Amino acid sequence: MTRLLGHFVVAVIWALAALFALMLAIALLFILDLPFFRILGPIMLIPVGFIVIQLIGSIRRRREAVAMAYIRQAVRLNLPLAPMVRAAAKAEGRVLRRRLNQLADHLEAGCDLDRALTQSLPEASARTVGMMGAAQRLGRLPQALDRLLLTQQRAIGQDRGAGFFYKAYPLTLLMVVAWVVNLLMVFVMPKFKQIMRDFRVPLPTVTQAVIDFFGESELWLALVGLLALAVLGSVLLNAINPRWRRTSFWGAFIDAVAWRLPLWHGLERDRGMADLCALLDDALRAGVPLPEALGEATQLRLNVVLRRRVERWAQFVAEGQPPHEAARRAGLPALVGGLLVTAQAGHNATDVFRFLQRYYDAKFSRALFLLRGAAVPATALAMGIVVAMVALSLFHPIVALIQAAQWPPLRL
Repeated sequence: MTRLLGHFVVAVIWALAALFALMLAIALLFILDLPFFRILGPIMLIPVGFIVIQLIGSIRRRREAVAMAYIRQAVRLNLPLAPMVRAAAKAEGRVLRRRLNQLADHLEAGCDLDRALTQSLPEASARTVGMMGAAQRLGRLPQALDRLLLTQQRAIGQDRGAGFFYKAYPLTLLMVVAWVVNLLMVFVMPKFKQIMRDFRVPLPTVTQAVIDFFGESELWLALVGLLALAVLGSVLLNAINPRWRRTSFWGAFIDAVAWRLPLWHGLERDRGMADLCALLDDALRAGVPLPEALGEATQLRLNVVLRRRVERWAQFVAEGQPPHEAARRAGLPALVGGLLVTAQAGHNATDVFRFLQRYYDAKFSRALFLLRGAAVPATALAMGIVVAMVALSLFHPIVALIQAAQWPPLRL
């Protein structure tokens, strides 16, 4: 109960911090006393906020990639890790130099790599820390570093403007539409209602429906504002502390919700299964028994539902059950158990896990590409429907007044 209360207090503090920052920016725009900024200022804060957060996230991701590159170079050249990191720190800027020196201090003190990264490099994600720790204990650190650097380079290459666009465009468009519709409901629709009442002409059905939905209550506008605050706050939190979901109650709650949503479920499952199968492939090739490898796999940054299933899989295998039967009982995808049936020896199992890693990694990449490609058309279609309904609600009263003013009445 105390832990839950602590997570709730942290979430409230972050929400209040985001709200205070937005209120301060809006007050600054009003102090400037420019009509243009008074009207569009709150909407412009959304893309500006995303630009700042995107810049922070890009800088931190590059720091993580540089630190991982130095560690990989030391491991590949079979050099002492701590002296190599300390020597590399002299060529970096002030912030990264301090991070690398702290990393070298923790390594010289005898800390494992994952613990040293956790304490000295806050830019390192939970996925990076988990894979580094498990790979080091299994003796497959070079292979894990190669995969991580390849993923980071791909993410940095795709992040040049695309990340900002896909995050900022839907929310900005939603805020603009909500702002315009609210102005129409406040200044335009009451005049229409008064004019129609004076001419004794009933309001058209579409106009009345739009007024009932948007004009009677400000709840929808408050929900849009809360959604904008929640998205901005979560993106900022991910940029500042990428490991917050590792041990957070809210992170476990988000994982549970994501596992049950149609599209998000596939992304969480495929990304986690790719990391899991890659680790098991490396462990078996190093001669590590499957039960021990599964025990290390539970330390990866997986979806909380998937991690519990991996823990059950490890428990069933430790009890002596065949790997394919244990995977089926643990609730893992049927493909895993079906392919493990064909694995009669250890080297065959490594081929199975390597195939599964490539299969799930390809599925994750295709799904992510499909979602990014569909984000803009889906957003434009949804907002277009709202704009079309509002436009019809404005034109129908004008047509109704024209018909009532003509004699004989005009029939369309």
